[in-house]
Amino acid sequence: MKICYLFSNYHLVNITAEPKMAIALAEHALRNSHEVYIISNYTKNKTEKRGKIRFFLFKGLGDLKTYLLNTPHIIRHLTKVKPNIIHVHGGIIIVYVLLINLFLRIPLVFTLCEGLDTFGSFQKKLLVFCLSRMKAIFVTSSYLKNQLVAQGVARKKIKVVRLGLEKKFLTAKPLKQTNADVFFFGDSSYERGFDIVYALAKKIQNVSFTVLIRWKKDCVKELQGINSLPNVRMYHSPYKEPLINMILKSKIILLPFRWMGVRPPLSIIESMALGKCVFTSTMEGNEELIRNNENGVLFDFTNINAVAKQICSLIESPSQLRKIGESARKTIETMYSDKECTKIIDYYAFTKS
Repeated sequence: MKICYLFSNYHLVNITAEPKMAIALAEHALRNSHEVYIISNYTKNKTEKRGKIRFFLFKGLGDLKTYLLNTPHIIRHLTKVKPNIIHVHGGIIIVYVLLINLFLRIPLVFTLCEGLDTFGSFQKKLLVFCLSRMKAIFVTSSYLKNQLVAQGVARKKIKVVRLGLEKKFLTAKPLKQTNADVFFFGDSSYERGFDIVYALAKKIQNVSFTVLIRWKKDCVKELQGINSLPNVRMYHSPYKEPLINMILKSKIILLPFRWMGVRPPLSIIESMALGKCVFTSTMEGNEELIRNNENGVLFDFTNINAVAKQICSLIESPSQLRKIGESARKTIETMYSDKECTKIIDYYAFTKS
């Protein structure tokens, strides 16, 4: 069977969740003897074959305008390949592909990994309108399923499938070396809780912090302040050392999200898969992964004193940290097994029939 995966921002595949999820699923399909094609925007126009996957990449931002401008090329490529299935990842791209498919008439499969609050009012109405007309919708959390149901999408159409975890996070071997007590990676933004990271690093200066910044954003003063703290080591993207190694070298992973589009955030999943104790917020969707104080820690980060106290307590108790990390890994092994991808692969066959 020929499967074409269409998603935004292939050039960010090692940085952002949505392209990671699409590529992980594409590789799983390849292992199941399907022909795999990728269509996405990139830093330049490029058509090539990497391994057994064929790529059609076009230059531009991952927005609707880029896709509209490249519509003739995308339709020409799809007409040439003649895939049995088009699998689309991402909100507004779903709407776009649904429109061009009025002419192509190729069976469609959709995955939505972002919350509806990611979209503007009109975009959300358009998205829900289109999804309501689908035979099946795959989402990455019960939180997203409940959001769609609340907007009137039929519950029976929506299937929760846990996607996005790369195998290397489950096969990585533990490292004996420890570089930091607490590790944060993400953007220096209020949404990611960077101000909370700064407040904690400033409060417990006997605890070492490693901070990886992907993109500089609105926490400007906090970014300046954290640079001056003696207990903090700061790194900016691109990082010289693999992210996996830096997570493995840390005792606690601190991810105090106030808001994330993708639910649950892939950074939490990856850290738990590596057997680490994750401190994160009570943001909706996180509770689907974490049982508080069993395989991670869910906290109301408005109480910085209580968070600081528990961080110090766990650092002083290596056996408890290890126990939580082992439980976290087992949770992810169970929830994000190959069976999840197989649910979608099986649906391809159902669609073809």
